[in-house]
Amino acid sequence: MQSKSNDIGWRFWGTWVMATTIGWPIGIMTALLAAHIVNVVYPKETNLVVGLFLGAAVGYVQRRFAQNPIAASWRWVLSTSVGMGIPYVVVVMADEFWGGIPAALDSKVAIAAVGGLITGLVQLPNVRRHSRRSGWWVLANIVGWGLGGLAMAIGFAGGLLIGGALLGVVTGGAMVWLLQSPPSSEENAGSWT
Repeated sequence: MQSKSNDIGWRFWGTWVMATTIGWPIGIMTALLAAHIVNVVYPKETNLVVGLFLGAAVGYVQRRFAQNPIAASWRWVLSTSVGMGIPYVVVVMADEFWGGIPAALDSKVAIAAVGGLITGLVQLPNVRRHSRRSGWWVLANIVGWGLGGLAMAIGFAGGLLIGGALLGVVTGGAMVWLLQSPPSSEENAGSWT
């Protein structure tokens, strides 16, 4: 019986990695298109939409195709979009009103890792209903999104191809591990659908 549980875990993990790998380039390409449109209307700040579209695309594809019991609602898509959008909005506001942010923080890796932190925190209440280890979800998001940002920092084409896979490997592995540890009490348990 244990091997069937592991098989389901590995099957879910593979689907999660595939969904995240597909959602990543869709998010980046739609973000670039939206940034171009924003540039026509407001030429100064095109980064405003990058995180929102990247997060929305990744969250949507995870929700739609991974059949994740935790990501079963539209709140998953919204929380991923908002979580990834906030750091980009902060960078835009800092550039606009305060003369920018320190160079060490204004990198693809730092922005993606902070986005992962916020995404993990926003998704945490939903994850908590399904696992008593839910706090690890935040760390998995920081590492996964940070690695995706690192892939983009190394090169656009390579980052477009492997950024989502890196994110999916880390967060999918964490999700499988988290779902193997149900909540410690009935009042914390949520519906699986």
